[in-house]
Amino acid sequence: MIRAYDQTAPRHAVFAPRTQTGANGLYTRRRALMMPQKLCLICLIGFVLISGCAVKPPLPTQEKPPTALEEQAARMWQAQNYARSLRLYQELLQTQDLDQETQRTAWRRVSRSALELGRFERAVQSLRQWAQVDPKTRENWTWHELYTQALGETEGAQKAREHLHTVAVAPNTVWSVRRPAAERLTTAYWQQGSFARFAAVQSAVHQAASTPEQRKLIESSLLETVQDAPEAQWQNLLDQIGPLGPKRYPHNILQWVWTRRQLAEERIGWAAAWHRLEAVVRGETLALTPVFRETLDALRQEYGTPEQEIGLLVPLSGSYARFGRDIVRGASAAQWQISRHGGKITVHVINTAAENWQHQLNRLPENIQLIGGPLRQSSWKAITQLAPTKRAFFTFLSSLPASTEGRQAWRFFASTADQSRALVKAASALGIDKIAILYPQETFGRRMAASFWEQSRQHNATITGLAHYLPDAPTRWSGTVGDFLRVPDKETSSETTGEGNQTARPEPDFGAVFLPDTLSKAQLMVPNFFYHDEDRLLFLGPRLWSQALARGADLEQRYFRLALTPGAWSPGMQRTGLDALRQELEMSGLPGPNFWSGLGYDFVRFAARFDDPAPGFTADELNSRLHAFSGFSWALAPIQWDREGHARQDLFVFQPVSGGLRPANLDALGRRLERTKKAHAARRQARNDSNSTQPKEQTVSSSEQ
Repeated sequence: MIRAYDQTAPRHAVFAPRTQTGANGLYTRRRALMMPQKLCLICLIGFVLISGCAVKPPLPTQEKPPTALEEQAARMWQAQNYARSLRLYQELLQTQDLDQETQRTAWRRVSRSALELGRFERAVQSLRQWAQVDPKTRENWTWHELYTQALGETEGAQKAREHLHTVAVAPNTVWSVRRPAAERLTTAYWQQGSFARFAAVQSAVHQAASTPEQRKLIESSLLETVQDAPEAQWQNLLDQIGPLGPKRYPHNILQWVWTRRQLAEERIGWAAAWHRLEAVVRGETLALTPVFRETLDALRQEYGTPEQEIGLLVPLSGSYARFGRDIVRGASAAQWQISRHGGKITVHVINTAAENWQHQLNRLPENIQLIGGPLRQSSWKAITQLAPTKRAFFTFLSSLPASTEGRQAWRFFASTADQSRALVKAASALGIDKIAILYPQETFGRRMAASFWEQSRQHNATITGLAHYLPDAPTRWSGTVGDFLRVPDKETSSETTGEGNQTARPEPDFGAVFLPDTLSKAQLMVPNFFYHDEDRLLFLGPRLWSQALARGADLEQRYFRLALTPGAWSPGMQRTGLDALRQELEMSGLPGPNFWSGLGYDFVRFAARFDDPAPGFTADELNSRLHAFSGFSWALAPIQWDREGHARQDLFVFQPVSGGLRPANLDALGRRLERTKKAHAARRQARNDSNSTQPKEQTVSSSEQ
């Protein structure tokens, strides 16, 4: 059925069914017509009610007029009558119901008045009250400035500086407070010559800066402070803050300023200056890096491309050829790196295994003043037999005559003292200060034993045992070790006790043994200690051990679980110089690095940074420059020189492991040593307990038989 709709119905009833006629139908129609009228009326009433209940905006309140006391205190303040201002504002603060703004003003003026009157204790108290009333006042430098002044007068300058230091380096300090606090503090440290603290604050504030603009302001302020400092102040600064370098602030800024100063005064050449300046720019750790890059480009336009020539004396044939070739490989890697960064260095390599090598050395141009090598003592002896040398030789030798080192030649190599010092310090870190030396009776063993004895004396260790052995008689070594450990003779023991049990030997009065011999001979010697039931000792070996293990020597590790050996080469460590060498060799498709390639790489880069000494240089001039040399990223263990030109290389310490070396973890090694001692004690106690429970043998006299 089709449903019909009334086409004439109002819009609101368009879907209403057709109404019926009659009374019921009329009511239905009227109700439908009245509904919208009622709805409108209800909405109107609701709107009126809502409008009547709406929250009305508050009427503006009139500010409370200042009291007579407040007006009088303000007049005294403005008249700079600080005594009456202080008294009146203190009286005002006793008033009840002061609003916060009035309290802030009152405490601020009480604090300032007290300072002006020299009542510093009162000033400190008032400043603290001011900060309690309004904690945000600590975000205002004015408060800190006043508080620092009052604190300095009451508790001393040190307390004031401590407050400034806390504010300057705190992570939540706002920049508008951090910057003036840091400037005030660093100025104080600079003026009093506390340059280590000066640098520490500079570093902390630079690290806390949150934007490049803030870092640029800090760096610019430092530049302004140091660039015109007197020479004596600069020397004091360099002595206190340690090596300059391109990687960390403020040392990189200081390296930039100091290098430019030396270049301007012609104390270093352009090649060396360029390497140092370029390293700062390449570091890209400064907000001023773009400015420095433009400056470096301008200097290059003025001075030209930095060029340098050096010599290198190494054997390239014969039994030492493999070492010489590795040194040259590392030197080449350094050349490529320098060239890629815009520099140029020429290395003149002379084969010291060739017959006419001394002639080639003499024919080197006079401008080549810096020579690396030689590698062998015999080669150095040949050089000294020629006419007195006018060049600076940095030898790859472990020792030079006392009259030669620092005068005619310098070491670029670890000494026996470097090896001994590293071992003595490692033993000391393990709590061992009594050490014995068991050395082979030959030249190397005697020299190493003497060096170890001297380093022990210098580092407060005591040598409590000293013995030697015949290096070519290993069958006698067990007896040598027995005597060394004071193991009693078995026959004497039986006679002494009247039993078949061996007398317990005395405890060794040392915790470590230094064995200055090759690794192959040490592997024959150390088991003798275990044979005599002594497994608690720390065995210390020379660099020969680490060199052999680096070449892949086999190791019976159970005898060397408690052993240490020093070395300058640590391929397992993350070091900037080593990583760069590895990258250069990999890019060139050459074999990976080793100690000898690291030596060549370090020397060429050192020569480039150090700069050629001018012809006619003096040893004292060169020693002074060597002592100040810093900020270098070594591939090997770092080398430094004292004021007399004597080198010192701080060697790494390793634990021998099967298949190579592992950087020593002295904490873990110490725990292993303690476990070994406990196990040894338990084993000996168990043996003693077993012996005491065995029945004694009955002796029968001849008359009873």
